[in-house]
Amino acid sequence: MKFFALIATLFLVVPGIHAQVGINTTSPSSASVLDIHSSSDNLTYGGMLPPRVTLAQRNSMSPTTADDGMIIFLTDPIARCLQVWDGQRMTWNDIYCMPYAGPAPWINEIHYENVGADVDEGIEIAGPSGLNLDEFRLVAYNGSGGTFYDVVVLSGVIDNESNGYGALWFDLENLQNGTPDGIAL
Repeated sequence: MKFFALIATLFLVVPGIHAQVGINTTSPSSASVLDIHSSSDNLTYGGMLPPRVTLAQRNSMSPTTADDGMIIFLTDPIARCLQVWDGQRMTWNDIYCMPYAGPAPWINEIHYENVGADVDEGIEIAGPSGLNLDEFRLVAYNGSGGTFYDVVVLSGVIDNESNGYGALWFDLENLQNGTPDGIAL
């Protein structure tokens, strides 16, 4: 008889149990699925780190509409951003990007149009001498649709041509010459 009473009690109690997960807490909030406390001993505090991925790793991911709201931290040296996946628009959106703190190079010269065939198209990047451009990219975009059609990963160190500044030239063979097209560093 005790066995049947135990079974009946389990059938009545088990459906009312909800499982919340708590990290550094023994009493997670019943309103959340995951409750993270900064400290379990009230002495040591910490933060939460979302998955950290490079731009190449992020671009190799294949999120779908079911992943709406997924959060990552992009560790690209120039665009270090907390990003969220918009599953309806199928795009990554920046939540917050940390500012680039290094010396800023600039686009100094553009050669994009010749009479006849396009020859020697490119961009000159100038900046403080000694600046390593390995972490920078030139992004060519189509202003009509707002999409990127070419990305050039830069490399090299800017030389000292005069007064602590210099420049480097980068060939860009497929620059579009349309009215709304553009280039970004």
